[in-house]
Amino acid sequence: MPRLTRRTPQLCYHRGTGQGYVSDGGTRPYLGVWPGGPAAPPPQAVLDAYRSFLAVRSTRVTTKRAPIEGLCIAEVAVAFLEWANNEYQHSNEADALRYAIKPLVLIHGREPIQDFGPAKLLRLQAYLVTEGRLTRQGVNKTINKIRSMFKWSTVREYYPGSTLEGLKAVPGLRAGRTPAREFEVRDAVSSEHVDWTSPSKVDTGLRITGLVHSQRASSSPVMNESFCGCKRLRHIQTG
Repeated sequence: MPRLTRRTPQLCYHRGTGQGYVSDGGTRPYLGVWPGGPAAPPPQAVLDAYRSFLAVRSTRVTTKRAPIEGLCIAEVAVAFLEWANNEYQHSNEADALRYAIKPLVLIHGREPIQDFGPAKLLRLQAYLVTEGRLTRQGVNKTINKIRSMFKWSTVREYYPGSTLEGLKAVPGLRAGRTPAREFEVRDAVSSEHVDWTSPSKVDTGLRITGLVHSQRASSSPVMNESFCGCKRLRHIQTG
């Protein structure tokens, strides 16, 4: 089997544009006009651009995995939530993610992100069950959202992909095999109650209620006396 080596991209001449270019990993940056073609030596401007490209490329290669070192979970969580706010502008998913990773940051926020593995995720799952605020379904959703943050971190090379596979292997809570409470399913409202909340029934009920109140008011001695007083006053004014 041939030995795989990282080759330095060579300076080339593009006949269609008459420029020098470099082919590197599917990209082709152009470095300027090359008069005379490949038969003539490249001009100084093209050589300077080529040397600058190699310098930038070497820096990019050596610092490619530097973000993994020294990053703690809290720092990654801040970057993840900033991304979520931009990604989910028209839904409440960003708030749900913020709520889900809150216990992770409170307990493991200062730890390096690469030190968080499946064993710690299992302990965090047990903590959520013991805390008792979430149902079994809520704990599973929270763990899945926490895993989504580490998946996002793996794509950006903040978190090793091999450890992410371990997080995916952590099983969810199963019904009847955990002390976590179940989500209570509420009974549906009967059709009779739904029928009485229709606009026509509500309007009829309001009219009936108003009629009853008016009848009670007319049968009250105080109201009757006041009503008679108003009639006498009107008779005196018109008499």
